[in-house]
Amino acid sequence: MSRDTVLTAFSELKNRGIINSTGGKGYYVVNNNIRIQSKVFLLFDELNAIKEDLYKALIRYLANEVQIDVFFHHYDQQLFADIIKKNLDTYNYYVIMPANLRDIEACIDLLEDDKVYILDQLRPRIIKIFCSLSRL
Repeated sequence: MSRDTVLTAFSELKNRGIINSTGGKGYYVVNNNIRIQSKVFLLFDELNAIKEDLYKALIRYLANEVQIDVFFHHYDQQLFADIIKKNLDTYNYYVIMPANLRDIEACIDLLEDDKVYILDQLRPRIIKIFCSLSRL
């Protein structure tokens, strides 16, 4: 097998959440549910009735082929940044609700534009990122 073929396969399995890697140790299986086609990162400010309804709607619509992982930043700017940085290149899509946090654009810029969906009040810099997404 070609090295590129193997690396592409590892990358696909990692994106689907089936394997993970540890530097110096290699790859290992973390989820044996091979039906999962995509992983979605969902970052809310807090849990309330609206966010719960949104989460339930996503689960209903995407349930069988998508794994949705929910995170909360609780209006803490550092926690927001830490959560995003810790989960770079781990998900197929990032759904983010930044709320009224300031200076978070640099964190959002770390993510690939075609994988990001922003839900919430949009400030000028975030609007620019959001509008640049070609799929919308």
